[in-house]
Amino acid sequence: MKRRNLLLAICLLPTITLAGTEPRAVCPICSGTLVHAGDVHYDPSQPSPNLTLWNGSQHGDFWPFHSQDSPYCVRCHVTYRPQLWERSSELPDSFHIALRPSIRNFPLPDARLRDFRTVYEQQFGGADASQGRIESVSYWARDSDKLRGRLQDYADAHALNLLLERERRRSLWVLATTKLMPYTHLAEN
Repeated sequence: MKRRNLLLAICLLPTITLAGTEPRAVCPICSGTLVHAGDVHYDPSQPSPNLTLWNGSQHGDFWPFHSQDSPYCVRCHVTYRPQLWERSSELPDSFHIALRPSIRNFPLPDARLRDFRTVYEQQFGGADASQGRIESVSYWARDSDKLRGRLQDYADAHALNLLLERERRRSLWVLATTKLMPYTHLAEN
């Protein structure tokens, strides 16, 4: 797990410019109310509102970059860590700012050929989210030349970055990310 987080961080580092370090009192994505993540309670029998915070892993909640004090938006479910607003979900249609079609429609193998869950993510750079947005989809699947070819063709056709990593016997970790896209808060559009 740590290796995947490191790889994702390395993929995103050159695209996020550092600015101020303190988040705003109002969510820069949807203008919703920010609270401390530790004050939010959710029903673990329901889908997590943000897998970045509550993923049900053996590492526990808020692992590895967040804490009970991390700002969390009760409206769009993004959370903040220095220079990055982020939300992850298994539900591609649950994002306040709709996922790009290239990510939402990224090819998924049949469910019996996938391991674990498929995770969609949005990240907004900068304390005010003005440094742009990146979206991704990731999952584990049974490895095959046919699958790798299909995913590469789709990524090439939709200008996505694609990381295919074989980590376990016959398993392939798939990560597709968009290029950095500009983001302007909806109220400013």
